[in-house]
Amino acid sequence: NGSIQSFYVKNDQKNLIAMFFELPNRQIKVGDSWSLNMNFISMDQNFKCDTSYKKNNVTLIGLKQIAGQTTAIIKYDLTEFVSGDFNNPLAGNNKKTMMKMTYNAIGEFSVDKGRWTNYDGILSLSASGVMTSNTTKKIQLLAE
Repeated sequence: NGSIQSFYVKNDQKNLIAMFFELPNRQIKVGDSWSLNMNFISMDQNFKCDTSYKKNNVTLIGLKQIAGQTTAIIKYDLTEFVSGDFNNPLAGNNKKTMMKMTYNAIGEFSVDKGRWTNYDGILSLSASGVMTSNTTKKIQLLAE
């Protein structure tokens, strides 16, 4: 039905499965949106959050015929953000911490073949405080 069936996989694995292979678990039409079963950011009990938001929006933006086959054009627009204080119990201090992850992609899914024919995305991480990072990765599925 398109949704992730395994409840027991590690969160990192589940995120990859959702990003690449989770489809809606209901019939949809152009313009319909759904969310993925995933969480980019997780913190432990040492983090005290003061600001957070999450956008998890996947949309069927079009249908087209390619070589006689119906192809669904799907847009991914995901953002997760947290900001707050991270308490380091060993050092006995708090450090202002921020993390933001974004994922934007466009995929073309062959309805007739049941597989991706094209999938390109950008995954970005911006973080400061306990961990400092500013990375951008190209995400792509290639048919072989």
